[in-house]
Order: sequence, then structure tokens, then C-alpha cells
Amino acid sequence: MSVTIGVITYNSEHTLPDLLDSLPAGLTGVDDWRLVIADSGSADRTTEIAERLTPDATLVELGGNRGFAAGVNAVAAVDPLADAVLILSPNARLRPGSVKCMLESLRETNAGI
Repeated sequence: MSVTIGVITYNSEHTLPDLLDSLPAGLTGVDDWRLVIADSGSADRTTEIAERLTPDATLVELGGNRGFAAGVNAVAAVDPLADAVLILSPNARLRPGSVKCMLESLRETNAGI
């Protein structure tokens, strides 16, 4: 299954690096994924940090704080053919193998939360 990992940011320079550091272990066993960061007009160094730490990620700058749903929609629009979209807060941290477990549950039940 392909999965888009979406991170919705707003002035997240202090929390984003730890989330990004947790992605490799969290995505263990998942081969087809992409990272999309939707920034809601951060006034700090969030976008600079995102570009430096994840140069292969797609950065979508919303141009202002348009709300959580707008960020989610922007993430989903980057790859509308992805089998799954996982939206994360910059405060989240992934445990090793957690995304693979979520995708397996999705595949078995066809349910999402």
C-alpha cells in the first residue's frame, strides 16, 4: 500500500525535528511512502527546518493559518492516488514499525480513523 504522511505545521520549529527523527523507525517495513508538510503560515523557522531536515519532502505553504482541514486537504491533494493518508501533528512521535501495523489493520478491515 502507498501512504502519504502528512504533517500540519504552524510555528512548529521546536517540535517538528523530533517527529521527523521518528519517521525512519516508524516507517520500517513500508516501502511506498511520501512525506508532505503543509505549513499554515508559520512565523518561526518551521519551513526552514523542514526543508533542511527533509529535502525530499513536499512542502506546501498555505500562506496563512487556514485551519486544520485546509492543511489536511492540501496534503491529500499532493497524491490523490495514495492508498492511505496518515496525518500527524508535529507533537507526534512514531514508534518503530507503527505505520506498517496501521496499514495492515487498514488492509484487513478497510476502516480508518
